[in-house]
Amino acid sequence: MLSYKSLDPSGDRPKTPALSEFVCGPCSLSRVYARSTVFCSVCKELFCFNCSKLHRMKEWSQNHAIVILDNASSQQLKNIASQQCSRLSQRPHRWARRAPLNEGFESKSKYLNALATNHDHETDDLENERYCPEHQLIYCSKCKDSHRECKKTLSIASLADKILKKGEISQVISEYRKFIKFSEIMVNDRLNQIKQIESQRNDIFPTIHSMKNQFGLMVTDKVQIIENEVNEKIESNVKNIRLYMEKCKRAKYLAQSDLDSFLSVIDKKVPGTTVKSFFRLRTKYPIYEKYLKDLYNDTEYTSFQFVPNEEVLSLPSIVTSVGIIKESKSSSALPPFMSTDNVKPFDQRSLFHRKHGDIRLFGLGVLGKGGITSIKCTANEYVMAVARSTCEFRVFTSRGWTVARWELSSLPWDFTIISENEVVVTLPGEKKLVTLKVDFTLRKVTLVKETTLTEACWSVTECNGNLIGTFAPFESDAHLKVMTLDGITERKIVITDCPVPFRAPQYVLYHGDRVFISDTFSHALIAVDLQGHVTFAFRSAEFENPAGLCVDYQGNVYVCGKTSRNVFQVTKENEVREILSPSECSSRPSCVSLSGDGSTLLLASTDSNVIKTFQMK
Repeated sequence: MLSYKSLDPSGDRPKTPALSEFVCGPCSLSRVYARSTVFCSVCKELFCFNCSKLHRMKEWSQNHAIVILDNASSQQLKNIASQQCSRLSQRPHRWARRAPLNEGFESKSKYLNALATNHDHETDDLENERYCPEHQLIYCSKCKDSHRECKKTLSIASLADKILKKGEISQVISEYRKFIKFSEIMVNDRLNQIKQIESQRNDIFPTIHSMKNQFGLMVTDKVQIIENEVNEKIESNVKNIRLYMEKCKRAKYLAQSDLDSFLSVIDKKVPGTTVKSFFRLRTKYPIYEKYLKDLYNDTEYTSFQFVPNEEVLSLPSIVTSVGIIKESKSSSALPPFMSTDNVKPFDQRSLFHRKHGDIRLFGLGVLGKGGITSIKCTANEYVMAVARSTCEFRVFTSRGWTVARWELSSLPWDFTIISENEVVVTLPGEKKLVTLKVDFTLRKVTLVKETTLTEACWSVTECNGNLIGTFAPFESDAHLKVMTLDGITERKIVITDCPVPFRAPQYVLYHGDRVFISDTFSHALIAVDLQGHVTFAFRSAEFENPAGLCVDYQGNVYVCGKTSRNVFQVTKENEVREILSPSECSSRPSCVSLSGDGSTLLLASTDSNVIKTFQMK
């Protein structure tokens, strides 16, 4: 940025601007006007010494052409000044209020000579210095003419006492420490991402090798191709994650360096140096924060899953591939931005695993991949489930044997029980709701009706004879709808006062005049009333990609974290505790349910056709 006075439209030829008139653009946004030392020819922006270091730290700007103002010719200074004119013309009043810096030097040589013989407020600790709140500048007796009309100026000593009494110095130190701590959290989060990707590799390879052992030489070459593809994609993904880690470490190092320098200045107890260092640190913090927030917002990484080719089972000798590697975007598990207080799980457990009590659902999935996205238990101890792997709604016994099934026209996602023997299944791909009737005596499923909707409904729950569904996940207008059983919209529930981003509602549960929503994008469990007002929100670094929901007879809500591989319990008093740890869940749970008598908790996964059971204490 250039000072407003240096641009004289009345003159025929512009004068060579003084170096003192070039002011750092990022600093001036905070009304702290530092002298510029460099100009970026690509960004068309002026930077002081401190801001130029941050500018060069970014990967996208490391190769930008930089002009050092001290070495610039008169023509270069004029060109730089002309490039800043459009900005100044848009905001003349704001820049007119700025105090001129070291006015009176018309050439570069005069300015440098004067700077060498006189003083520099950035580095020198001068006597009789004062602070002007109006211009937010420190000045001494040699430059007091620039602030002759300013009122309520403060001496540096009184300003240092005032800042100390207000606790502003402690606040800045605390903010920098929080910034450094959050940088460490981001690094650890990316380490966890690498571990998750490696675990996906360990899940994929045994499946591929089992096919190789089963079919031998007929699929050896095809298996090798898949292995190479998996290794190549995983290594590329890990490499990108490590680059982000380096950026976080670099930002942490610079912030730690500035904080250590500031703490050493405070120890000397010199008012002038302390105040100047305080202003510099406070000015740089928004720049650090913006840089880290750019990294924070880019929290997605790629997950990998092996999908076998079903033709291999029947024609292994002529198929071109044993399967494909499916890629999907997974969100990171970071806490809210700059929040360093992670929720710690409770040590007490209310469940224990019943040995040999797992339920294997027979006849479901390909090569043991069940693709279960929703399960419910009935009062007569049957288990209902929808499986995307086979596009089916099935009813199982407590031992896992299929007693009834219905083949759906497209991939289902969720279902809800609306009466003793009727369910509503969502088909988001076709924008439909399918109502099915289950006859437990004859052991068969019949179609009642199909309802076409105007937009895709993902999850659904019964609410006082109506339905509540989730719509438009991962879009800007994610919302809920209250519908009749015939799919007619009664009203739309828009959530606007949510303390976390409401972007990807996946599963929904109505209980006690509240609607509980698991938001997989925000890694949060949200509860709202029927008017859309948020009554509860839970988010934790140990709660990743929340999925299925259920409720017990006492009103406690259970939600499973798919990526974090755990289960949390939310009481009626909104108390949250972890009741199943990752070591107890072992697999990635996609949905959770309770048995008819409420004595057993069931966890299902899209990765397996086995339902894990946990006995209530």
